[in-house]
Amino acid sequence: MLTAIRYVGDSKWLFRCDCGEEHVFRAWQVIGGRTKSCGCHRSKPRKDITGERFGKVVAIKYMTNGEWLFKCDCGKEFVSRATPFRRKIYKSCGCYRYDIPHPSIIHNHSHTDTYSVWLGMKRRCNNPHFRGYKNYGGRGIKVCDRWLHSFDKFLADMGERPGKEYSLDRIDVNGDYSPENCRWATRKEQANNTTKTIHFTHNGVTHSIAEWSEIYGIPQRTAHGRYKRGFSFEKIFSKTHALRILTDDEVKSVRADNLTTTTFFERFGKKVSNSTLRNIKDYKDYTDVV
Repeated sequence: MLTAIRYVGDSKWLFRCDCGEEHVFRAWQVIGGRTKSCGCHRSKPRKDITGERFGKVVAIKYMTNGEWLFKCDCGKEFVSRATPFRRKIYKSCGCYRYDIPHPSIIHNHSHTDTYSVWLGMKRRCNNPHFRGYKNYGGRGIKVCDRWLHSFDKFLADMGERPGKEYSLDRIDVNGDYSPENCRWATRKEQANNTTKTIHFTHNGVTHSIAEWSEIYGIPQRTAHGRYKRGFSFEKIFSKTHALRILTDDEVKSVRADNLTTTTFFERFGKKVSNSTLRNIKDYKDYTDVV
């Protein structure tokens, strides 16, 4: 739509538009197709959509600068660009959003810890891209139909999350998320209820290794170490039983010569930890060896 009239300097030319207006542009803008008119073509619609319906609105007439006058089924008239309606991004003047209540309007818990727990539960079971999916949905764990599409029912069954230290725990770790199989539990309670937790039954009572350690006053690390070495229940949770990893002669050498882990290995060909040697030297372990 532009015709070059004359060069005006500084790489700029005077152009006359088909509409009669004259403007100065750089030649490369016009030659490259970046500028095609003085700007008047923008005031003309690319496509006449008069009378077309887009969702709940109808195009009435073209205004200016790419904007149209629309009328919504609710009776409201408004001016907007056509693109969002042609691409089905918008369907009304805005009234449509109030016809379908948002979940947060229904239960008013969208930003609470309890709602976040509910969302996390569904992601673990239904989203293959979720980090922990393999341990939940990947193992066949599902969310019951009552909770899957209703936060209200989940809230009615479980109540609010008691506190930050509580999380949703399945009583049967191989069972689904359902009212009869779920509870609010602390991290410690959940740690005693996993597929990897070691349990012992003693005198008809079953506890996890962590719970037995607390009952007998034995450090969990010590109990786990004894368990891996194949010790019996009595020896695992015994305060007086010494772990006979070393012989009496080796213990005496450690105390007499103040051996380190390196010198101990060079002399006896065994690897021991610094804590083991320290406890021997301080007479905390192998107290019967003098």
